[in-house]
Amino acid sequence: MKDFKFFNPTLSNDALKQEAAMLADMIDVVFIVGRGAKYEAGVTRTKAVSDMIETLTGAENNVAEFAQVNDLNYIFWNEKH
Repeated sequence: MKDFKFFNPTLSNDALKQEAAMLADMIDVVFIVGRGAKYEAGVTRTKAVSDMIETLTGAENNVAEFAQVNDLNYIFWNEKH
């Protein structure tokens, strides 16, 4: 995720995790409240946010991997099953 603007490699792991947690929390609210998404079967808010944090804090991860994590955890309003 080193290409994301929030990713600051000079931060400690704890500080980076805090930044990622705030961003993941905000993204979850946007998905659920703002965009009407629902969690996939068996997925909780805690799991969805935790998965985002894990992905966001991995410098080697990329935007496609972040999108994949979210696609696995959320059902978006126009998604076909």
